[in-house]
Amino acid sequence: MIEAKLLIAKNVPNELHKLVVLSLVNFHEGKAICLSINQITDTSLYKVWSDVNLIPVPDVLKEHKLHWGGPCNSPLIALHNCKRYSESTICEGLYVSIDQKRITNLVRVGCKFKIFGGCFSWDINDFESQLALNSWLISP
Repeated sequence: MIEAKLLIAKNVPNELHKLVVLSLVNFHEGKAICLSINQITDTSLYKVWSDVNLIPVPDVLKEHKLHWGGPCNSPLIALHNCKRYSESTICEGLYVSIDQKRITNLVRVGCKFKIFGGCFSWDINDFESQLALNSWLISP
C-alpha cells in the first residue's frame, strides 16, 4: 500500500478521471480516499458553511469557493497547513481535517486551506490494481 501522494491520470478508462489531479488523502475502512485538487466550483464556501453547519460562519469564508473533491458524497474535507487542527497528515506541512469544529478553528486562526465537497473512493484492491496497471502517474 502506498502512502499519500499526488496522482495524475495516465491510462484510465473513465473520462472523468482524465480531468483531475488527485491527492491520495487516506486509506479508510478498506477504501482509498482521494480528492481532486484542480477543480474549483462557483459555489461560495460561506453559503455552503451556513447551509450545513450550526457553528457561526467565519466571515473569511466569503472570500473562498468550494473545491470539487469528487463524485462520491462526503462531509466537507479541508486540506490545510495547521498541524494543530489536523486529523491526518498527507506530508509534512499538509494536513487533512473533516471535523467541522477543527475546520472552523483552522479557518479562524488564519491557516491556509482549501475545502472540498465530495471525494473519489475506491475499494483498496481496485485502487491497487489500477496502480499496478500504471493507470496513474505517482509523485515521488
